[in-house]
Amino acid sequence: MSQVQRGFFGSLDKYVNFKEPISIKLICSGENVYDFACFGVDSRSRLVDEGYMIFYNQKASPYRDISVNLLTGMALFNIDLDKVSDGVQKLVSSVSIDGAGCMKNVKEYKAILMQRDKELLEFSCSGGSIFADEKSSVYAELVRSQGRGWDISFVCQGFAGDLGDLVRYFGEEVEENKKEAKASDALELQDGNLPSEKEAANEPAEDPEKGRAESADRGAAAAEKAPTLESVSAASSESAAIPEAELTDYSEAELNRFREGMAERLGRITELQPLAEPLSRSILKHGLKDSRAKVCLAVDGSGSTTGHWLNGRIQDLFNLIVPLAAHFADRIQFDIWFYAKEQLRGETVTAENYRDSIPQVGKKTAGGLDYFALIKQIGTFNDEENAVKALSEAYGSERGPVFIIFVSGGAVKESDNLPVLLKQTENSRIFWQFVGLDKKKNYGILSNSQEFNNSGFFMADGAADMDKEELYDGLLHGFTRWLRRRHI
Repeated sequence: MSQVQRGFFGSLDKYVNFKEPISIKLICSGENVYDFACFGVDSRSRLVDEGYMIFYNQKASPYRDISVNLLTGMALFNIDLDKVSDGVQKLVSSVSIDGAGCMKNVKEYKAILMQRDKELLEFSCSGGSIFADEKSSVYAELVRSQGRGWDISFVCQGFAGDLGDLVRYFGEEVEENKKEAKASDALELQDGNLPSEKEAANEPAEDPEKGRAESADRGAAAAEKAPTLESVSAASSESAAIPEAELTDYSEAELNRFREGMAERLGRITELQPLAEPLSRSILKHGLKDSRAKVCLAVDGSGSTTGHWLNGRIQDLFNLIVPLAAHFADRIQFDIWFYAKEQLRGETVTAENYRDSIPQVGKKTAGGLDYFALIKQIGTFNDEENAVKALSEAYGSERGPVFIIFVSGGAVKESDNLPVLLKQTENSRIFWQFVGLDKKKNYGILSNSQEFNNSGFFMADGAADMDKEELYDGLLHGFTRWLRRRHI
């Protein structure tokens, strides 16, 4: 193995065979907790899409050309360069300190190039010899080069911000122009980063060549329009369709009065005012003008939703729920939960704190959580059974109707108890509106709304041109029928 100096740059084909996977081993040891990441960026050093941020909550890229194994103080990034999307021009590996601390206090800092478990190149030092008060560091970069395939650079350079700041730096264009960024196709990875047998059996196998071509297109066409969570999938159009006989007629004057009341409930929240009319039309046609209910939003924070969090789609969906909840509560006030392996109940959403209710990269909620702090609390893998159990216990004894909007990224964990738990709520005042985020995923029992008399399902993926009135129709149709059956 050859020792290299900081700043080393060389042609990678001198050391490895591009036809076989390589590995980059990163070691960072000291008194802090260290978060490792790898970013697949384009020629402008901007994240190709959210699927190419590999870290503890998304341990593989969309087509598994990049994956990571994590241990305390160490990361092993496994990379198949021959399969990496053409849109990726550079792979940047990094480490960030979680919480207080700085890079100069790192005791051991190493970056090692490997292939077939053989260590080929190594840079090694102590943090104090090259760093100061930085919170992060860029370790090594693999750079696509014309003629030679790939080059390697041991950058080993400090970065002032934390992981959230790195995400904003590499993902700035995705964050600021999310409607022009392609959506991530990141896979939900179960135990050992492999899909469950059930999921593999239920979903058609992807064509790897087609997948790589599509991934390359994403990198080359970052300005292309993409679906947002302001629409629902055509796959759910059947469940959202409303039979004419079930619609309620309303006059234009009635619409105007109701819309004015809705606008008044939203108050000075100007960004949500455009939703007043489509929501008013949907509420009136469903005959829900005088209906009241407790609203609860439960949001999946597991690995299958990482892309949706990073590109702002979770925030978009949340914004659409705010006016809906304002109608049913007569003011902006509803509960919000986050779930993965564990559950976390957020602070009650109000007009005063709604802008700070969704954890984001580099932006904390009213309760003091940013996105990375949230997922460390609730874990990586999804557990719908425990989430449904917690929500059932929290709202099962309510006397009035409870409208739970349960958002899932898919790859629903198989459980014999989940159907039993849902069945037990049929005689409660709970209605479950399950919402899927990715039509490629399996939603198991959540999508079988006919199995229970108090649940509905629709897919919030695709159909970017669907207007917001149709979206609210999709959310309200099952709830309306349930209210009528229960004579509530």
